[in-house]
Amino acid sequence: MTTVADVMNPEPVSIDAASPVSAAARMMMEHHIGMLPVVRNGVVVGIVTDRDLVLRVLAADHSATGTLVAEVASDRVVSVAPETPLDELELLIEERRVRRVPVVSEGTLVGVVSQSDIARVSPHASPHMLEGPQVWLE
Repeated sequence: MTTVADVMNPEPVSIDAASPVSAAARMMMEHHIGMLPVVRNGVVVGIVTDRDLVLRVLAADHSATGTLVAEVASDRVVSVAPETPLDELELLIEERRVRRVPVVSEGTLVGVVSQSDIARVSPHASPHMLEGPQVWLE
């Protein structure tokens, strides 16, 4: 049985809740990612996405250096354990409509797993998992 540990990125990039959102934006750019797990004292307390930065900082005319990640991060974290079966994770991703999930063991962030990680290894991945990004041009 394939588990989350078999497909996750075991070197997750995360950000401290007390960091300015400008640091989150720089980290996302440097690592070519759109989501960062937010940690406080080593424990995952939320996630911040590129969409959060646009809607909750830029569109609201907040300062990128004066606004903390904790102020704009989502605190409803969907996470899984490394031993979670991959088929359970696939269902969770579809039900919760998330693309990336922090992997937590004993309260500590140990990885991140995404839809594309699952699609690469699962011959039974749903069409939802295998869909490419949709781009709308006007």
